[in-house]
Amino acid sequence: MQPVPPGDVLIHAGDFSSTGTLREIKRFKEFIDVLPHPQKIVIAGNHDITLQPDFYQGNGREFHPKLFRDITFDPIKYCEECREAVCISEPPAYTYLQDSSMVIIPPVADSSFSSSGIEVYGAPWQPEFCNWAFNLYSESELKGKWDLIPNSTDILITHGPPRMILDKTDDGVFTGCAQLRDAIVERVKPRLHIFGHIHEGHGTHFDGTTMYVNACTCTSEYRPNNPAIVVDLPLDPTLPAQVVHLQE
Repeated sequence: MQPVPPGDVLIHAGDFSSTGTLREIKRFKEFIDVLPHPQKIVIAGNHDITLQPDFYQGNGREFHPKLFRDITFDPIKYCEECREAVCISEPPAYTYLQDSSMVIIPPVADSSFSSSGIEVYGAPWQPEFCNWAFNLYSESELKGKWDLIPNSTDILITHGPPRMILDKTDDGVFTGCAQLRDAIVERVKPRLHIFGHIHEGHGTHFDGTTMYVNACTCTSEYRPNNPAIVVDLPLDPTLPAQVVHLQE
């Protein structure tokens, strides 16, 4: 895996586990705990299946057959343990977002303008993608989730990409969400949108308003060889995000 460069805020856009086991989640927390970034923000991805209990209750046996063969195993309780492991720690290793927001308070105020902080919204959903977690199956379901994104969002974190933006697979298929793109372009207009999911799409794209970052660590062969992407987001809300470091 490539080194994680320093920064003020570390953002992980999901798939921090293979199949969401408690052991994998604890290992991820151990990894992120030692990183020096003052603030860390994490969302789930489709591989983090135990963070969607209704999905896991119906489909978990396919992923964790040994656990389900134990007649005392309670999948809902296991999901609760996994979510607690993700969300609760002393001291907090990071902030976990799921259809929710937080505000980053800059450590040093710039007296040239007033700022109430940088608003961040995170959500794990994507259009149907094989038999994985956080799938949504209709345009109305997808639109309903993206309608929850506040207009005041500065940084949007989703697991899946918007349609036609860093979402093309090796087969030439665009797999992003059209409803997400509509919400971004027509209403929210965040300065920065970070996502992953489509490994082949790693990179950045700027449309004049929003900087899009496909931050997938793994290649299409599931090797963690993609470099981290560093972005500068000025405190001045009238200034755009800029890529400042893309390791090669």
